[in-house]
Parts: sequence; structure tokens; C-alpha cells
Amino acid sequence: MLSAPHSPDATPTMASSRNIPHDPHNSHPSLLAPTRPSPEFSTMATNPIHETSSIPGVDVASKGPNYNERYAGNEFPEVYDLLGIGFGPANLAITVALLELWDQHKAAGTEPNIKNACFIERHPRFSWHPGMLLPGSRMQISFLKDLATLRNPASKFTFLSYLHAHGRLPAFINRNADTPTRREYADYMAWAATRVRELGGEALRIRYGEDVVSVQSLDGGKTVTVTSRVRETNEVRIRNAKTLIIAPGGTARIPKILAPYADHPRVMHTSSYVQRAASLIKAAVESTGSSRSPSPAGSDSSRLSGLTTARALRIAVLGSGQSSAEVLLDLRSRLAGIPIEGEGPQEHQLDMIIRKGSLKPSDDSPFANEIFDPESTDKAFKLPSAARAWLRAEYAGTNYGVVNPRTIDALYEEVYAQKVDDAAESRPLGGVSAPDGTRVRINILSYQDTAHLSVSGSEMSNEPTFSIRLRHLLTGDEHDRGYDAIILGTGYERQSWMRLFGQGESKDVAPLSEVFGLTSLAPIRLLPVVEDEVTKPVTSLSKLDVAEAIAAKVQGSQPLTPPRSGATTPPSPAESTGSTLAEGVPPPSVRITRAYRLLPVEQHSDFTARVYVQGCAESSHGLSDTLLSVIGPRSGEVVADMVSA
Repeated sequence: MLSAPHSPDATPTMASSRNIPHDPHNSHPSLLAPTRPSPEFSTMATNPIHETSSIPGVDVASKGPNYNERYAGNEFPEVYDLLGIGFGPANLAITVALLELWDQHKAAGTEPNIKNACFIERHPRFSWHPGMLLPGSRMQISFLKDLATLRNPASKFTFLSYLHAHGRLPAFINRNADTPTRREYADYMAWAATRVRELGGEALRIRYGEDVVSVQSLDGGKTVTVTSRVRETNEVRIRNAKTLIIAPGGTARIPKILAPYADHPRVMHTSSYVQRAASLIKAAVESTGSSRSPSPAGSDSSRLSGLTTARALRIAVLGSGQSSAEVLLDLRSRLAGIPIEGEGPQEHQLDMIIRKGSLKPSDDSPFANEIFDPESTDKAFKLPSAARAWLRAEYAGTNYGVVNPRTIDALYEEVYAQKVDDAAESRPLGGVSAPDGTRVRINILSYQDTAHLSVSGSEMSNEPTFSIRLRHLLTGDEHDRGYDAIILGTGYERQSWMRLFGQGESKDVAPLSEVFGLTSLAPIRLLPVVEDEVTKPVTSLSKLDVAEAIAAKVQGSQPLTPPRSGATTPPSPAESTGSTLAEGVPPPSVRITRAYRLLPVEQHSDFTARVYVQGCAESSHGLSDTLLSVIGPRSGEVVADMVSA
């Protein structure tokens, strides 16, 4: 495997990081960068300690005056060929494709265009949806849609290679199922992340535990500079690169009425459920004024042992998708082990609040699944904007706001069992014995919208802390319901990366928001550009842009007929979100190529650094963009485009 001739990741130090405010409780730290680009530095030292020019194997004199001035002169760290923001499945697949490309060049005795790379990840280790690794939860896709199989079945990084390496291949075959558990798939990707780090050596660096603060244009657009902060030490690092790939993953979407309470100990998103479920339930129990016996050390579930509550708990789960359904079932099992000591109702209440009339099954039929084939990305990208939006709406039932049929069956069995228990207990002469444990009642409240939320001032009360006003979407009737805790299965937004395109305060640095023609950090549209338009400058919004922007507003509604002549159905008042579309002005847009590269505006046509995005281009590349189904083939396409420069 290739190795880097020198380290691009030296860590000089500086006295102060006061230019970049830091809030240890804020998962999105300030985007302000230092007033000028500086080397990576630490707040622990008073004098810079520069290491770039002292790394073994580096002949500084041979690098020319520019190298000496910038690197040996300690003004900048070295420039990476490739720098990645985020190291989840998407960028992990990129490293797999990159390593295999390096192997091909090594076998041919040639030199690749990309010789070194660095990826920055905020988590302390590789992590994939840790909040939803519930016991027994299964993947929704075939194991063959892994990091590499669809691109290179002979890869060392396939799921089958993982099974073989762990001696489980025969046992997995004996299961007679092509969907692994979510826990096993997470372990597969963690194994692959460790392997790429081992095989990549100094040429491929993974930097865990760092928050990216900002991304800016440097050297007249020849490179980008990325500022990050080490979460554990608050040390700030700056790295430069010729090519940048951003794969931020999803950020929990919080409904507007709940945003002020997002950090409340009894409000959480399903993305952190496994880590926080026990503490949320304990906080809910304590809010009733009940005391609890000390919990023994152990697993998350064992931490709930010994809990008793002074009254029945009521917890709301918002959302009609897979995560909400799984959380509802898991909560039922946890609450069944918490006795109710006080008087009053002797059963906990779990309300699932949904806008639909019922839970809808996900469509994973063979024909529907073809929308996730790699070829479907080509088809979607070439469609007119309105047709592409219609296609996304048509196939929304494969992924959005739907539940796996097995999970629906399990949930319905629980609801049906409640009816059996009710009938048995109401029989005058007695019936079958009640099941062991505290009763937990599941209520599915359909056609409900959350109109208002109020919070009581007291944390310790005989009444629930949260009061949600629900509005029936069909009748308009409203009523209030009280809750001790709220769990949000409200999905993810995919534009958090925009926050990185912050402001620049130096003449040598330009904010990327300016490079790509964005005047604010408002939500944007990624608009596809056909291949023969790649070299054309982007000037102003066209009719196609407007059509794309309007079409985005009807995603989630199902047109009865496909659009004709580029026309689309305007959004109804219920679908409107109050954006500038109401005045006929489309949201800001950025052009994107088939290979996921963002294109600068005409005023910055000299910007030659390449910026790619992954997992946030559904509007341009189709429904599968945010999913695992295409990460293998997509990684090959992106790497091929990177090295074509």
C-alpha cells in the first residue's frame, strides 16, 4: 500500500484560541475562524512549535521558495490532496475505493493523482446510528448493498469478507436470511474503518474527535482551508486541501414548537435513544416526586432496576416511521418493569402521535426496490426538475414515514393484546390472569398535529410537565394532553454542512458561501447540471431553477398524474412552509454535477479546488442518495471524478 512521503498533519501550537468561541454544550460550535489562516495550534502552549519541516524524509530545500515560505516558514500546514469532513458510511466507502485505486496504481507502477488523504470525524471512534442499535433490530436492505460489492465484488471490504474474517460465514448462511441485524452491520462498518486505517498508513489519516468549525477558500481558489477543534482538548487545527468531500450525515430534525426544549432532560430525538433512554425514564420517574433505590452498575436496561413511580407515566412519541415504532415497542418493555406505587390509574401510557390515519408499511417489493439501483441515479439526474420531484413523491413510501411490515405486525399484536386483557379483567367472575409486570397501554393517535406546547414551571409535580395541544387534521378539533417526556421520531435534515460555509475576515480567505453564490445560510436547492454544461459559468436563476424550487415543495404529496411540459402542481397552504416561494422567489441554489461536485458561480470561476457532497443531494440525484444502497457504486464514481482533474 502507498504511504505518504511526509506528514501533512503537523501540529504546531499557538497561545490562544479566543478567536473561535467554544461552548462545550453546543454540538454546533461557532463557525467563526481566526482572522487569518494559521497552523494547527493548541491553547496549552505559549510559543509555536513547528514540526512540518522536521519530519523525516522531507527535503525542504528541494520544494522551492513557495514551499519554504509557507511550510518551513510555519505559515501554513501542508496541502492534502483530499480532505474529508465526516467519516460515516459514505466517506468510509470513499476510502475503500481510494485504497483499491492505489493498489491498482501500485500494481501498474504508476502514480495516482491523489496520494494522501485525511478525514475528520466528530465522534471519538467510528459510529453508525448508535442511538438505534436496539436488540434484534434488523437492516432493511440486503447485505450485498455494502461498502463495495456492487462496485467491486472482489473487494477485501465486502460484508462477506467481514464474515469470513470473523469465522461466521457458514453460520450466516445457515440463518437463511439476507438482512443482518443492525448491530452486526454496524460492527461490519467499524471493522472496515479499522482496516482502511491500517492499510492506508500515513497516506490515509482518520482524525476522530474533532468538530469542523469552518471551510473557506484559500490561495485564490486553488485550495480550501478547513478549521476544526479537538473536542477533548479544545485544540484548534487548520488543514488545507486541493479537494474536499463533505459527508455530514443527517442532523436531528426538531419541530419548531419543541426547539426551545431540545436540551431538556426529558425531551430527545430517536437518534440518541439507546444512549439516553434510561436517563430520560429515570428523570420522568423523579419528576413525579417518587424516590428510587440505587441502581446497580451495568447495562442501560439494568440501570432502571429498582425504580418505582408515584403515579403512572405518560410519554409521547412523535412520528410515524420505523424509528418511532421501534422506540414505542422498546419503551413498552422498559416501562413494564417500573411499578406504580401511588393511587390512581395503574398503567403507564405511551401515545404515538401521527399525522396519518394509520401506520403505513414500507414498500420493499422487488419492482419498487429498483428505484435504489445505481442506474436509477442516472435516470433521476437527467429528468426535468418537476418530474424528478414527482418521482421522489411516488416512491416516498419506500423510505419516508413508513414502517417495516414485521414491526407493524409486532406493534399490532401489542395493541390487540391490550384488548384481550381489558376484556379478561372486566369479566365479573374473573378470567385469565393478568400478565406479569406493570401494564403499559399503547395509544396510536392518528390525524393529529402538534399545535402548541406549554411547559410547567415545576420539575417535581403530580401533573405531567409538558402539555401538548393536538389538532385533528380532518375535523379541526383541539384538545390538550399532558406528558412526562417526549421522544421525537421526526427524521433528519441534510443541510447542516451549510453552516460550515462561514464568513472570512482576511483578504487571503474567501467564504465558500460567496464562492457558490449564497447570500445566507437558508436552506438551498442542489440543481443538477448536464455534462455539457459543466464548463459553463453559472449566472442567474433560470426557469428550470424556479420549477425545481417549486417542485420541492410538493415532495410528500402524491400527484395523480406525472407532470407534463415541466409543469407541476403548486403547494397547497397546508404544505407551504413560509419560505420565499410564497412570493415566487426560489430558495438559493447551487449547481451540482452527476459526480456530486459543486460548481462555483461565475464571479468565482477561478476557484479550481474541488468540493463534493454526499448524502445531501436527494433533490438532484434521487431518493437513494441518503441511503446505504448506493454508497458502493457512488464512491467509485466520485473517486474517478476526483482523479480526472
